[in-house]
Amino acid sequence: MARWCSGWSRRGTGERVHLIERLAGLLCETLLREYPAREVTVTVRKVTAPLDGVAAVPGVRMTRSR
Repeated sequence: MARWCSGWSRRGTGERVHLIERLAGLLCETLLREYPAREVTVTVRKVTAPLDGVAAVPGVRMTRSR
């Protein structure tokens, strides 16, 4: 998996993604295309600085299957 993540970061730098939902979808699609899995679940979290004492981390979890 680490090797795949390294490859994704090289490929992923060419396309700008504005929504974490879109990024999660792209990750799911790529994993299903490159690996013989029946289902994948991806979690993407947006790292942000705490605002006015709120330390919540926005994120999305997406599951896709064949």
